[in-house]
Amino acid sequence: MGNIAIVGRLLSENKGIDKIIQYCITNRNLVHLVVCGKDVSGHMAGDSIIALFNYGITSEGKIIAAKSPHPYLVSSYEDVQTFRNRTIHNLIGETNFSRVKSYIERII
Repeated sequence: MGNIAIVGRLLSENKGIDKIIQYCITNRNLVHLVVCGKDVSGHMAGDSIIALFNYGITSEGKIIAAKSPHPYLVSSYEDVQTFRNRTIHNLIGETNFSRVKSYIERII
């Protein structure tokens, strides 16, 4: 688990994702993003970050195909594209730490 750069809850489908984007493009050696745990009811931040990876953003900064109520980012299109050059792992719903840890050990 020493290869993990950041761990935390993602509560916002906009500001939280913008912060993750900025962290990841500053730390270009990050290759994988694992999204796990329960998705935040109402905000659906996990769904939004998966949609961001899969579909990107519109010219207005809206995350395409996100189910959340306010999926608008302030990150630039170029920053989003740089961010999307990683591999995302969708484990939304998985709350068992041992299973998440095992998964992470397999991909690194």
